[in-house]
Amino acid sequence: MTTPLGRKAGESPPSSTDRVAATAADDRGFGAEMLQAREQSDAPSRMRARIAGRFEGWEPRLRFTLDNGQVWQVIDERSAYARPQDSPEVTLEKGAFGAYFLSVAGLNARAKVKRVQ
Repeated sequence: MTTPLGRKAGESPPSSTDRVAATAADDRGFGAEMLQAREQSDAPSRMRARIAGRFEGWEPRLRFTLDNGQVWQVIDERSAYARPQDSPEVTLEKGAFGAYFLSVAGLNARAKVKRVQ
């Protein structure tokens, strides 16, 4: 017969030392998958390309097509405007928590973006 705590009748509860040792052993692998992913990732943290076509700035939900065929969409709620230019160079950078940021050469602002194609 077992008690409501999962012990057999007559069995004494585990000591605090036993619980600490068991918890420490269980916690050793906590977060390790993040370390492995970082070590195994060969993906660059930055990419340079050019916007295909005319650039005048961005607004929320605007999509940019790059010269390499990738399409990125602004997910910021902020806008930025610039002097119109043809095919400016852009830098896409990987940020924290899976975020990506697009910055345009000569513009002192960046937009949070996601790749849609």
